[in-house]
Amino acid sequence: MKGRPLILVSLLVLALFAAACTSLPKASEPAPFDVSAHTTNPVELSADGPARNSDPMTLVSDFLLACAAGANDDFATARLFLSSDSSQRWHPEQQVLIYDTASRPTLTLSSPAGENTAEVSISAVPVASLDASGVLSRAESSQISQALSLVKESGQWRISAPQDSFIVSKASFLASYERVNLYFPAHSGDALIADPRWLPSRRLASHLIEGLVEGPSNAVADAVSNAIPAGTTVPSAPVEVTDRIAKVHVEGPVPPEGTARDLLVWQITSTLEQSPSITQVEILVSDVELKDAAPLKDPSYLLDTRLGMLSGAIGTLNATKLMSLPLSTPPAEGARHPSMSPVDRGLFAWREGEELVVERIEEDATQVRVSVGGGGAPSIDRFGWTWSAKGGGLAAVSSQGEVLEISGFDPSPLFSRVAVSPDGARALLIGADHSDKSLMIATIVRDRQGKPTSLSSLSVIEGIVSMVEDASWAGTDAFVVLRRKQNEDGTGSVELAEVQLGGFLTASSAPEGAEEISAGSGPGNVCTRTHTGTLHCRSGALWQDMPSGLVDIRYPG
Repeated sequence: MKGRPLILVSLLVLALFAAACTSLPKASEPAPFDVSAHTTNPVELSADGPARNSDPMTLVSDFLLACAAGANDDFATARLFLSSDSSQRWHPEQQVLIYDTASRPTLTLSSPAGENTAEVSISAVPVASLDASGVLSRAESSQISQALSLVKESGQWRISAPQDSFIVSKASFLASYERVNLYFPAHSGDALIADPRWLPSRRLASHLIEGLVEGPSNAVADAVSNAIPAGTTVPSAPVEVTDRIAKVHVEGPVPPEGTARDLLVWQITSTLEQSPSITQVEILVSDVELKDAAPLKDPSYLLDTRLGMLSGAIGTLNATKLMSLPLSTPPAEGARHPSMSPVDRGLFAWREGEELVVERIEEDATQVRVSVGGGGAPSIDRFGWTWSAKGGGLAAVSSQGEVLEISGFDPSPLFSRVAVSPDGARALLIGADHSDKSLMIATIVRDRQGKPTSLSSLSVIEGIVSMVEDASWAGTDAFVVLRRKQNEDGTGSVELAEVQLGGFLTASSAPEGAEEISAGSGPGNVCTRTHTGTLHCRSGALWQDMPSGLVDIRYPG
């Protein structure tokens, strides 16, 4: 992430004002939205404390505004709305409940205000929630509901014993939190795997170090290790930034020189350099500076190479010209779904009927054929394994012909398609129920040589639970999905959903009749194929028709 130009910050501030004004808590007499946004980078929100002699509804309304600014003042203002005993016991960072900015919360006096007690209920349209470690989950329920008890202290209404959470609009959340990646080494030690989190923009670098020390989330834990030794602790201010140089202080075992130290420095440096205010990192463990670590880097991915197929030929595309590959045997008539390794220009695969064909075209050229039945496009991971659905299950095939049956779930769900992320850590899986296809994601468990052994942490992706046509990775931490959509007039259409891991979903229209999709390094590089065989590739916001002679266009992976 790089620093944002001042003009973009100014536009964001204006957008926040406009969005926030449409999301006021609804009281008996709505108060103006008085959370102000300062023109600094990052954008900060602020709010006023409780007004004297506020009634219960007004107090709760103003409390919600103070919560919106909580990430910028450690909830100091919001605590002023609480009773004296609740103020110290409230831990709002345990859960963030995010509501749709286009709506606004409804407040109801659910228990008539007595002389010293009252209760106000809050309901809102949910978008997502955030847990204490910064992991975001898109909303599955239809409503956020909370009840706040109020008591009088010194003649003033105050909130008593609130839940350890706070409610905020999506616009205010995006102004105060950033989606960032905690990076952890793959078990093979040759790549960093992204573990996405949403962390407060204020003191971002310190939050990043705290997250690394805490370790990976459950969703990716089986695919990574933590180069930071167990027992490491974080002081109150673990990162000092001066002249864009971050000095990191942690307490714990000092890693020895060699691989352990190299991985730790790589992990911390790559994570912190996402901050626009940091260009260099110095690391001290128990006051020992870690110097002379060997520079490590991720694999060189080939994600934006377009692979095309004509009748009897597969090759890379230069504009619309196919540069044919020297395959030992040309693809048979009716062959489909060409695939290429995301890191190796010599490893390819395709489908011929119910057979999966894997070919290496280097000097030690080999071709392997495995019967897998139907199962959509194959997916080649960076370790050289070609994945395919097989009989409702999953198979991974090496270029030497070794076939692995991949499992890990009991009872095992049925799959019709698998797509492996470029870093090899995750798999997108489409269910085999043709009437109601769902999209799932799982972690790939591998040995230290990269050989897959099983899947773990299978979960249905929130917000995309049915009517999925196809899915593809778009880089290492984002993916795109084609799904059928029922319009209000009863007609159907196909929608393109773009999803960042651990982030929000955005949707746009896809070419009519699209049923297959493949993406490169990001959602801007996408090609689709319709049920009639027409190919379209996106350039910016526009879809371009591709030459009619091409059977398929796909990106590596």
